[in-house]
Amino acid sequence: MLATVGAVTGAIAGCLDVVPSGVVYAVDETGAARVEYDDATTLEPNEREANASDPLAAGNLVATFD
Repeated sequence: MLATVGAVTGAIAGCLDVVPSGVVYAVDETGAARVEYDDATTLEPNEREANASDPLAAGNLVATFD
């Protein structure tokens, strides 16, 4: 599931924070994993899912379910 597309920036005390252009989540009965998707805005919508990294293989575990 591709959750967000679009760059977000913000300035805090002279520092510029840039977040990835997209985030991909994988959720199942055991938990949720996510991976940043920096190229999301450079692809056509129909290409995004095909070119996204697998959160289970390359992402971080962000929640576990009991």
